[in-house]
Amino acid sequence: MRIHGKSVTFTEKEKTEIMEELKKSASDVILKKGATIYAPANNTADMVELIIRDERKLCVCSTVLNGEYGLKDIGIGVPVILGKEGVVEILEWKLNEDEKRTFYMGVEEIKKAMKSIL
Repeated sequence: MRIHGKSVTFTEKEKTEIMEELKKSASDVILKKGATIYAPANNTADMVELIIRDERKLCVCSTVLNGEYGLKDIGIGVPVILGKEGVVEILEWKLNEDEKRTFYMGVEEIKKAMKSIL
């Protein structure tokens, strides 16, 4: 995991507690509001602002990879620099083994979903 771009490590117990808290938080929001639409909408507004202002700042968004992370022709959320051209640069962060496993599990889930609808 990274906080402000710096790698941070957690014990397995801490990771489990964090994941459970995240799941609980999302469930609480859904129960109280009926959906979790505000955070994605806010993130989208932030990305549009970066593009319009050509700020070339870091954000995480889904983009189609072309060799980054050893992947091609798949769209997944990764760190990017956004500017007036859209994705200006895809950043390849060095992932630890847990991060790699989680990332590539996500890739496999996306591939399964794509295969089921195509």
